[in-house]
Amino acid sequence: MKKVIAIFILMLIIFGTFVLGMRLIKKTKKEKTYNSYCKIYGIYNNLKSYISKIDVLVTSNLSSRNYCLKEYYKSPDKYRIDCVSPDEIKNLKYIFKRDEVVFFSPFSSEPITLNTIPVEKNCMFLGDFFKSYYETQTGIAKTNKKTTNELVYETDVVRGCKRHFCQKLWFDKKTQLPLRLVTYDVNDKEVIRVEYTDFKLNENINDETFENF
Repeated sequence: MKKVIAIFILMLIIFGTFVLGMRLIKKTKKEKTYNSYCKIYGIYNNLKSYISKIDVLVTSNLSSRNYCLKEYYKSPDKYRIDCVSPDEIKNLKYIFKRDEVVFFSPFSSEPITLNTIPVEKNCMFLGDFFKSYYETQTGIAKTNKKTTNELVYETDVVRGCKRHFCQKLWFDKKTQLPLRLVTYDVNDKEVIRVEYTDFKLNENINDETFENF
């Protein structure tokens, strides 16, 4: 009888230790996620500038297209995109200025100004994502279930539409650098995927970079 009681008590101790250990592990994971969130928030809430190569996949009901671009951003509202590939768009440049976009082509001696900003622009720049994140108050951040080294931010799109309804932005927890930005339609289907490479944070970018060529 004493042996049975001893075994029972031992099992209770083992079980209690296991439960306590699991709780500590969960608490540690939550603390790490929160610490990562605070670091990333501190960096990108005061984002000054960045330069990055981006690979963009645009998907529609009919087809998908891949583009290689280089983007520049300088706070508070300076944006530029240089087209790298495919060949039919190579060397095209776009400068975004509040309510207009200036388009430069190697086949034209004069720039072309459009008075409408393409909605796709809001799906490629980090500044626009965080504007939506803070303005809509629908944003959340959580650890990627598939890869614990990644932190995922989610938000609705400011002035979004059925095709550009919500977004997710993945960060590397260790480097605090962005990995990819994905825009989904109202049916949760991926429509624009941006993969960031060679990301340079808070680069010293001259204002002339965003002026007419």
